[in-house]
Amino acid sequence: MDHFSGGTPVLDTEATKKIQKISTASLVDTYGHTFKPISKLKTQFANLPTEYKYALAALVGEYDTRGQQGYQLTGEFFDWFEDHFAERYTIEGPRGAGRDVELSTIYPDFKGSYPCDFVVRRNSDQEVLAVGFARYDSTRGGAQSDDRTGGNANKVEKAKAFDQVTPTRLKLIFLSDGPGLTHGDTWEEACALDGQWDGRVRVVTLKLAEARITPDWLEG
Repeated sequence: MDHFSGGTPVLDTEATKKIQKISTASLVDTYGHTFKPISKLKTQFANLPTEYKYALAALVGEYDTRGQQGYQLTGEFFDWFEDHFAERYTIEGPRGAGRDVELSTIYPDFKGSYPCDFVVRRNSDQEVLAVGFARYDSTRGGAQSDDRTGGNANKVEKAKAFDQVTPTRLKLIFLSDGPGLTHGDTWEEACALDGQWDGRVRVVTLKLAEARITPDWLEG
């Protein structure tokens, strides 16, 4: 028996989160006629078998710590970077939940969206030397990995295209960690990404950071 059948709309998850671009009111106006009445939902929950409630609670509970491992990864990388390079460079960006740094705020001539997790500047003149993207993959494969692969490759192409118009010293750092990194397609993508753009792209883990993020590379 389907305890929740009938009348529920299918809304794009990402669209419902972009409230600055797509208002809640517009979603209600467009799809509201398909929404399930609260009274019906309450009745269905009241008749839900106990084992279903346990399963639902477990699924909802997974979201309590969603993103925390990614925030921890970013925080540890920031700590490492500041311990090693505080006298020469600064690293900027949110350590936890927070607004990404848009490339257009660094380079006003850049058009479009290009969110970065962190920015590396040289202390002496505040020149931007690198931008980075941090991802913790607990598990990943299939379509999700395909999305990540295409997204990272697109970041490189956008940076290259901008550099041809407005020459920069910009390097791209892809900080990646977690057991999901060992998925075949994810690992292959990391290997293919590393070294692109004549060496201006590097994929690192926390353990590899000291060997791969160096002044020679940042300023080369």
